[in-house]
Amino acid sequence: MQHRSPLVARGLLAAGLGLAACTGSAGADDGATTAGDASSTADPQATADDTAGSSSGRVLMVVAYNDTWWPEYKVMLEGLEAAGYEVEVRSSTDGAVAHVYGDRVDEVTPGLVGVDPVPYEDFRARFAASFGAPWDPAWNEPAAIPLDGRVQDAVMGDYVALVIPGGSGSQHFRYDGDYEDLPSPIDPAHVSPAADMESAAAAIQQLVIDALIQGSPVLAVCHAGPTPGFARVPGTQGQGPDGLGLSLLAGRRATGFPLDIEVFGARGDVAEQYAALGIEFLPQQVVVVDGPELDLDGDGTLDGAGLVVTARSWYPEEVVQGLRTMLDRLE
Repeated sequence: MQHRSPLVARGLLAAGLGLAACTGSAGADDGATTAGDASSTADPQATADDTAGSSSGRVLMVVAYNDTWWPEYKVMLEGLEAAGYEVEVRSSTDGAVAHVYGDRVDEVTPGLVGVDPVPYEDFRARFAASFGAPWDPAWNEPAAIPLDGRVQDAVMGDYVALVIPGGSGSQHFRYDGDYEDLPSPIDPAHVSPAADMESAAAAIQQLVIDALIQGSPVLAVCHAGPTPGFARVPGTQGQGPDGLGLSLLAGRRATGFPLDIEVFGARGDVAEQYAALGIEFLPQQVVVVDGPELDLDGDGTLDGAGLVVTARSWYPEEVVQGLRTMLDRLE
């Protein structure tokens, strides 16, 4: 089943552009302005010590009901909790769990030209240095994701940040007016209906806008990289792809899934989506930090500068770098 709907977000027309900042690592430098290695810009042990016994705030994680890539979800979840944050995990459809796919964390290979494989022990060292706590080998094995409810019922004011791990299922959250049932490849009865995908995409669009208005960072990884870009500038309906509005990141820069292939029938590739949205795609950058600098709520101030963090790939080392970068923006 497939839906097409001209859902639009509330709000006021705004405009404005600024400069992007990018951060990379060895084997991923395309000459863009760099902000240095994300792991060097904060003291993770101090963060862990300061938050011991209390939460630094609640983070909203949005996962696909089916086809979330396990290593991205698990590295993000454990990194956030190690850094002292409470994580609430929501998806598109009522249900106890979301289904995952992918390798064990200790068996992931990058598959990217110009990126040398990082040994598992080096990843564990990077995780500990970035978040102030060790990686537990028990976290390597894929498992269903416990859910705390629907993203449609979330209010951004309850959270300090929004994070979206990738996997092919995350592409169905794009606010593009085209939605279809998302079934699980391992359980035909575990389906997120097209109507749920439609309402979830609209909810995520509004959460992204609200996050930028309140000054909260947004992190999107790999296949989920374009999701913040599919959020449309309020009041620009009739313009942009499918007439749904101009992208919040039009004229800005981002990274994401760098391979020119489809995964599990996902609609189009990341490069095509960024091009349609008017976003400069930097597939050689591990992490890109940018933001719209728009007056999203009509109060006369610009929102979103430096608050959108995109990370390139499913590789655990790069997920760590993306998350650490986002936490540096937050902290």
